[in-house]
Amino acid sequence: ADEGLTVSCLCPQGVNTPLVTGGIGGPGGATLATDVVKLMGLIEPDDVADAVVEGLAEDRFLILPHPEVADYVRTKADNVDRWLDAMRKLQRRLLAT
Repeated sequence: ADEGLTVSCLCPQGVNTPLVTGGIGGPGGATLATDVVKLMGLIEPDDVADAVVEGLAEDRFLILPHPEVADYVRTKADNVDRWLDAMRKLQRRLLAT
């Protein structure tokens, strides 16, 4: 953000699109991964778009349309935004020297 550029990472799980509903390879080509995503619930593309607009307005790095994905992220890192803020501060400090 300091140089006029921000980055966000969109991490949806299952979205109701032909990629998921048609399976890989077209109709009848559903895979195990597709079936698992269907069991966990699909959201509509409009819901993803709403999450993107909200996330960008709030200047969030991670945009997670599925609430459960946040739990997955927590298992990987305690607080990504805090880490990114620390990296920005470090970058500012390095550029100032």
